[in-house]
Amino acid sequence: EKRVSWGASAGFGSNEVQFFIDNTVNASLGPDSPTLFDPGLYRQEEINLNLRAGYPVSSSVHLAGGLEWRDEKFTIGVGQTESWVNGPFADQGFSAASNGFPGFAPISGGNWSRSNFAGYVDLEAGRGSNWTLGAAARFEHFADFGSTLNGKLSGRYEFNPNFAVRGSVSTGFRAPTPGQSNAYNVSTQFDLTLMDLVNNGTIPSISRVAALRGGKALEAEKSRNYSAGFILRGGRVSLTTDFFRVDLRDRLAVTQNFALTPAEVQGLLAEGITSAGSIANFRFFTNDFETKTQGIDVVGTYTAGNTDVHLLFNHTDTEVTGFNPDTLSESRIQQLEEALPKTRAAV
Repeated sequence: EKRVSWGASAGFGSNEVQFFIDNTVNASLGPDSPTLFDPGLYRQEEINLNLRAGYPVSSSVHLAGGLEWRDEKFTIGVGQTESWVNGPFADQGFSAASNGFPGFAPISGGNWSRSNFAGYVDLEAGRGSNWTLGAAARFEHFADFGSTLNGKLSGRYEFNPNFAVRGSVSTGFRAPTPGQSNAYNVSTQFDLTLMDLVNNGTIPSISRVAALRGGKALEAEKSRNYSAGFILRGGRVSLTTDFFRVDLRDRLAVTQNFALTPAEVQGLLAEGITSAGSIANFRFFTNDFETKTQGIDVVGTYTAGNTDVHLLFNHTDTEVTGFNPDTLSESRIQQLEEALPKTRAAV
């Protein structure tokens, strides 16, 4: 008997980071400065609603689909006044805000939310035979990024019970989070060039100062994904091997550090970023590069009685195939290509 199977789910998640810093001062407040500060907080909240259904069209064809609604909200909580204010001694050259980690000023605080709606359909044919073909499509509408349509084609062919091949091709889409679009923070770091501690800031890409260095409203990442592999079994041993490649464009990353000019300091101060006078460098999120990631996944299994021994191997190589030299330096490109281990193995 053919029946429609369905299910629904709802989820809520929240994460909060509360900052604090002590044994420091806001030098611009002089002797009135406290030594313990509440610089503010970050909070992320998400709500997810899902409805899914499936229907066996025939013994070898299965149809599924679903709807999803998601809402996410990012909050920057303003810190105590003493953690960000320009005190009476700022005009004499004393640094403003809590030294080491300036608090979030009212210009930085706020709530940013985004909702999106998605629907998908999935068709699988060939169940019970030596071949399987699959096709899927997903439509998604973001309140701030518009609509996108992505799809996937997959296939598997079994030559015999001990050997099969499989492959797939798909497209992908990832919108920047409200936090990446709006977050602002400053931290003290060691500068290898100056051999001294300096304050580095991450500012929104839509800031007027970021715009002077190529900053603009963030776009979504888009990808094309390919994979091909085989499954081999023999006695107590099984082996799966998959080759993969991901071509990613408009990829999100933070830029290189830019040194603030006196004019840019005044621009940040005019925007209400009161700690700008003590910031040496700044950076922001951008979509200014493309990458090609490819590699191989191998999983080997040996079974002896009730014991399974697994061997896992992965080699992944990422190459930056294009970038904007005005926002991303060669050293930043090197970090993107070499920061993660290329080869990993586990037993």
